[in-house]
Amino acid sequence: MEKLEYKVGSKKKEIEIIELNWDDYCIQNPNGSQFTHIANFVMLYTGKKPDDMMTWKDSCKNQAEFNEEIALVFSAITKHMEDKKK
Repeated sequence: MEKLEYKVGSKKKEIEIIELNWDDYCIQNPNGSQFTHIANFVMLYTGKKPDDMMTWKDSCKNQAEFNEEIALVFSAITKHMEDKKK
């Protein structure tokens, strides 16, 4: 856990924050269930585990970069699946 400092008026306070696991991260993502479904699809088709996905997320500059990369991988997987049907 990390401690986060903040001020209320002139009084300094601190609170502990926790690291989110993969399920919590998906639930809390601003894109909501759409991101969760896409990310879980990518996780399923790449054989990654939740810890692998968090490591991947942490290797990105920010959440937006991670979301974009997940979307690109999702598109590549679905294109590959469509090409196999032809």
